[in-house]
Amino acid sequence: RKPTNLHRSLMADLAKGIIPSNWLRYSVPTGLTVIQWIQDFAERIKQLSEISKLVADEGSLALRSYKVWLGGLFQAEAYITATRQAVAQQKSWALEELFLDVELGDVSLSPASDAAGCCFVVRGLRLMGGEVMDRKTLRLSSSVFSDLNFTTLRWINMEKKAQQALESGSDSSKVRLPVYLNASRSHML
Repeated sequence: RKPTNLHRSLMADLAKGIIPSNWLRYSVPTGLTVIQWIQDFAERIKQLSEISKLVADEGSLALRSYKVWLGGLFQAEAYITATRQAVAQQKSWALEELFLDVELGDVSLSPASDAAGCCFVVRGLRLMGGEVMDRKTLRLSSSVFSDLNFTTLRWINMEKKAQQALESGSDSSKVRLPVYLNASRSHML
């Protein structure tokens, strides 16, 4: 059977080590080789398989304990949105009332850490130009990046958050940082 133009184009791209354009359905860092793309894709599929098995075996609530590789999702923004919607629905809060608070490390390791059901743990994030001092403290660093093994995303009701900040006076220590999909920093979440 003769190859079609699509097959010829695919073979030419692969022979040059270029990722075929019709394979780029999700954002990946520029300069990724075909081999790197295939390894990355295999890791993404592995995570999806683990998530599917977890939900099939234990139900959707088991996802709260799964440590998601955020960069390995095909639509990482959708995951953040889904966690927000899940908390809003569970607590009967308006979406506008929710504030995303980040804690460094896996707070699910402590027994009463997520009694309210508002936490989700992600893995594989990198902090650029800084390093972690403790679960709530960062400092500038001369290193290019620091790997964050686990990061806990916690949705907090803004009204309650404002009350907590007023009582503790800790709000001035909060820092807003951008979160990018990958090291190319071309796609902000």
